[in-house]
Amino acid sequence: MAIMLARSDDHVFLMTMQNAPPVLHINREKKFRKSFRAMISTCLVKNLQARPSAERLLRHSVFKKARSQDYIVRTILEGLSTLGDHLKELKLKEDDMIEQQKIPDGKKEEMSQVVPAWLGCFPIKGDLIEAKVVNDQLSTMVKRHD
Repeated sequence: MAIMLARSDDHVFLMTMQNAPPVLHINREKKFRKSFRAMISTCLVKNLQARPSAERLLRHSVFKKARSQDYIVRTILEGLSTLGDHLKELKLKEDDMIEQQKIPDGKKEEMSQVVPAWLGCFPIKGDLIEAKVVNDQLSTMVKRHD
């Protein structure tokens, strides 16, 4: 998904139609339970009618046996920086590199388009405003947990 963020919508659509659906990597797949691999495989089917509905997915054993929302917030979301903090940090690094003449002026705008890597798992099409909204929502979840 993150690889396709840099491509045009038309190109992504064409690649999606022509290429095989994504799969879990076989080498890494062994660390996932069999039920999780099966659930992911059903979600990655190209034919929309063959894919499970959201209701059916929520009845899947993977979700029924999932940890609580508090656990997810505590273990995954708590350590993440907010998008605003990340962008400030990037801006400071960028300004420092420009001062030291390590990057040409033309590359400055390209660097400022970077969003945190963890946002690549969300269906955000390179839109920084949408990325900020997602980040703010996740930050709110973490704050509510505190």
